[in-house]
Amino acid sequence: MSVKGFYMDFHHIKKMVRLVAGQKRLLLLFFPLFYLLTGFYFRLILEDPSLRSVDPDYVYFCTGLNMAEGHLKVAHIDHPGTPLQYLTAAVFRIVWWFRGEGAGFTDDVLSHPDLYLAMVNLVLSLLLAAGMLGAGRAVFRKTGSVTTAMVVQTIPLLPFILWEIIGRISPEQILALPIIALSVFLIGKSRSSKQEYTTADMLVLALITGFGLSIKLTLLPLMFFPLMVVPGWKKKAVTLLLSLLFFLVIALPATLQIERFWHWIRDLFLFSGQYGSGEKNVVDLAQMAGNIRQIVRLEPHFTILTGILAVVTLISLATSRRKKHPVSFSRNLMAMAVLLAITLHALMAGKQYAPRYIMPAMMYGPLIIFLLCETVRECLPSRIVEGALSLLLSVFLIWTASRQIPVIRYTSEAFLTQIEARKMTREAAAAFEPGSIRIIASADYGSPFPEYALHFFTAWAPNSLKPHYAERLGTLYPGTIHFNPLNSQLVYWGKAFDTTAESGDIRPVYLFLEKNQEELFAKTLGAVMENKDSIKVLKELLFENPVNGEALYRVHFFPENPSGTESASPETSSTSSSSTPRGE
Repeated sequence: MSVKGFYMDFHHIKKMVRLVAGQKRLLLLFFPLFYLLTGFYFRLILEDPSLRSVDPDYVYFCTGLNMAEGHLKVAHIDHPGTPLQYLTAAVFRIVWWFRGEGAGFTDDVLSHPDLYLAMVNLVLSLLLAAGMLGAGRAVFRKTGSVTTAMVVQTIPLLPFILWEIIGRISPEQILALPIIALSVFLIGKSRSSKQEYTTADMLVLALITGFGLSIKLTLLPLMFFPLMVVPGWKKKAVTLLLSLLFFLVIALPATLQIERFWHWIRDLFLFSGQYGSGEKNVVDLAQMAGNIRQIVRLEPHFTILTGILAVVTLISLATSRRKKHPVSFSRNLMAMAVLLAITLHALMAGKQYAPRYIMPAMMYGPLIIFLLCETVRECLPSRIVEGALSLLLSVFLIWTASRQIPVIRYTSEAFLTQIEARKMTREAAAAFEPGSIRIIASADYGSPFPEYALHFFTAWAPNSLKPHYAERLGTLYPGTIHFNPLNSQLVYWGKAFDTTAESGDIRPVYLFLEKNQEELFAKTLGAVMENKDSIKVLKELLFENPVNGEALYRVHFFPENPSGTESASPETSSTSSSSTPRGE
């Protein structure tokens, strides 16, 4: 064979290798596209965010609007959730940039709140999909393994409650971003020939930690990573201080109200109940034990995987020395940080249990798998073992993908039933005359009326902005009254509605009940009439939802014994029970 022919054959083989590598990279699109399309699917099913959930969706609507108007001292700093607040404010301004005609910015947002929130949700799905794609490409460059890269991409998919929140606006939707970044960083350090931590490495790790804490304090266990993996106490201290500095800078709204934020954190720690409630005994040990058992039952596979990592790490620490095996020792420190983080996550979730509190722990799964595979490669270096590991990773990927489908199907069907029921009530309420009085009696998570969500929004507005929003909402939604059954409070935006005949208010009055219960009807009307015995009520049932029990009433107010005649009372009033709106 001539030199020229050999060169051509070599060049052809090189092109084929590049082609195969390029085809492998296409696999890195699978999970990001899967997440993105599923996110869009849930967004379409859930339609208007106010139909299903106002908490925390409309809390972030409030803080996002506050920030978009230039107010950083927002009322809600509990999570603190600052990156989501910044993102919401930015999306609001961009959407307004597209729509910027007619009403001003604030009026347009308040007139179309569900539109603006839906756009925020779409951007969240895009952001997570982009993060998954970027992580996959980065890990593929560092390891050359497409299966390892795809395993890292599954981080957002592992929490079992993902599909319950993907169509909403909550900080849990971006909790995966700092853990994805941390996993990519640690995988890169594990595969690096230089185990020392440079200033750049310390800054990156501190930024990841500070960013994670600014999303939600449930990511506090991230602090274990600078403490464990960075060598030398001086460097550890510097990285931890930088993490705190990044947190204070990113979470600026909380920093500006640091005393109130500190009291909130202190109460979360000192009191055993949720949100700083319950007894001041730090933790109820019996309740914690039961909660941890429930977590183990919900995620047995993850519990077993964590247990395997603990055993392997202990054996590796006992058999390897730092000087002779610096890479192995560094990997063991990473594993110890992961185990400590998961332990603290479990204790935090056990203290004040909710499924979302254990989400971050499960997201360490791909990093655990990587560390275990690296240990096996080091102990049994052979092509057969490498092939077996690739096969096992492929099985994990197939299992993870197939596991999502039934959950997505079940969850979406449940949501669709709930949303369709709410839409039935909303369509019935569309017959209400413009300018009529609308009394919304509900403390539910969602409502057929976007005004209900906006009442929830104003509750979270800073005191300095409440009059500003009340004035605008009173103009945009005149005659709207919210009755909260939990505290029996009435909330008006404009002038209070007067039920007496002397007021001269002849507007038709409609009442929405979250459940068609006589007790709720009486409680609501008692608050509206201020329990005046001189006022009697005639009620007319216009619509009762056969699915969720919601009800719409037309309500008439009369003075007692007008012109010497007996007036109708709630007990003797004429009523009709129909599942469709009635004409007047």
